[in-house]
Amino acid sequence: MEDPHAGALVLFEGRARDHHEGRPVLQLAYEAYAPMAEKELGLLREKAIERYGLTRCAVHHRIGVVPLTEAAVIVATSSAHRAESFQAAAWIMDEIKQRVPIWKRERYRDGSESWVECTHRFQM
Repeated sequence: MEDPHAGALVLFEGRARDHHEGRPVLQLAYEAYAPMAEKELGLLREKAIERYGLTRCAVHHRIGVVPLTEAAVIVATSSAHRAESFQAAAWIMDEIKQRVPIWKRERYRDGSESWVECTHRFQM
């Protein structure tokens, strides 16, 4: 992410937390259609660079089990000024949830599991 033209570097980590909508969560697991997910993440990266005038951008999303407190997704953006980097990181996260075929399953303390945030997928 080093770039002499960049005065800003924003690093966002989306972490596994111990609750969701009032339910205690023990563990998260992510599944994906990897070829399409990788392609979409790359397209989002390129679009963010163009749209926000970024000097650099990196996006990584984990697949598989993600223990509590660990990062599930990392977005790094750099730009000449901070506003563009903050805006780009937020935009990338919103777009990941809308466009990228990665699905999250939560395991709860009571032993039950559920897929979450999947109702909006693939609305074009």
